[in-house]
Amino acid sequence: MAKITSECGMSEQILRRTSRTLDVQAAMPWIVAAGVYLLLMAVAPRLLADPDTYSHIALGRWILENHAVPTTDPFSATFRGTHWVAFEWLSEVSFALAYMFGGWIGVVALAAAAVASAFGLLTRFLLRELQPTAALSAALAALPLVAPHILARPHILALPVMVAWIGLLIRAVDTRTQPPWLLLPLMTLWANSHGSFTFGLAIVVPIAFDAVWHAKQPERMNVARQWLIFAVAAFVAACLNPFGAEMILVTFRTAALGVALSTVTEWRPQDFGHIGSFEIIMLGAFGFALYRGVKLPILRLAIVLGLLHLSLAQSRHADLLALLAPLFLARPLADQFSALSAERTAAVARLGPWPPAWRCCCCLQSPAWSRSVRT
Repeated sequence: MAKITSECGMSEQILRRTSRTLDVQAAMPWIVAAGVYLLLMAVAPRLLADPDTYSHIALGRWILENHAVPTTDPFSATFRGTHWVAFEWLSEVSFALAYMFGGWIGVVALAAAAVASAFGLLTRFLLRELQPTAALSAALAALPLVAPHILARPHILALPVMVAWIGLLIRAVDTRTQPPWLLLPLMTLWANSHGSFTFGLAIVVPIAFDAVWHAKQPERMNVARQWLIFAVAAFVAACLNPFGAEMILVTFRTAALGVALSTVTEWRPQDFGHIGSFEIIMLGAFGFALYRGVKLPILRLAIVLGLLHLSLAQSRHADLLALLAPLFLARPLADQFSALSAERTAAVARLGPWPPAWRCCCCLQSPAWSRSVRT
């Protein structure tokens, strides 16, 4: 009877401990989002340190006053009347409304809320695969990489959309499910908010290839067909904007500027002339991978290296590495470390029950025990 009571007590303790763990996991994305929001509001003037904010608000007010999206330049003295694609019009309207109702505090609050939402979503996706400590560490490591680019500009409003889009696509691949068709309206929102939506379209290709690669042989054609249809549907969703498919050409026109882009600080390569947060975190990640013997599937490795290349080539793309690389790495790392843990548990189980206390020291020092633990 005493033994049964003891076992019941232990079961209740395990249940309470599990319940507390689940509560922490459920609350952690909200805690991270709230922490990031409060931090950004504490340094509010820093978010207004870019003069482009004024032009974005001015264009947003023009759109609200004229009830139309401009197709020619309404402001420039030298290029007035030339053809113009206002590819960030929805974000500019959002900033204009924030300024109209809340002044500069409203603008900062909107930008801070977008960044906080992105980090909350990142934490939520990571918690599906990683332990809370690992998920929180990845989110905290991402913050210094994103910090230099946290400004009240349209790209900030696109961050939570980007994290949700990529996170749900990766989730579909990891769980071997169909492409998330209900995600398509998010692409339309992204396409009307910021030009980075073209990255969202491009990343569908390697993600779809990953899905086909890991599908069972009889199902590969069906999986390929599903992702192909989804890619076409995403392209159509992106064209639902005032300029249609021309919005996609903005990315190529920007890239065609070539050397001229180097005159803009954020388009320059990373500067390693002094030690900064990017170098510290990158070297720390490499050191961790070498120390723990991290192995990645070839496709995920290629994608992460591609993100690293973009972040090295243009400093503004550090956001992509910070917010998206953890999403691509979460499942492979979880699988690898859970497999190692299972191997160690099995090795310990092969030794039989724990030895009596008077033999513990001898057993722990025995060659058989040491070999089992190392494996």
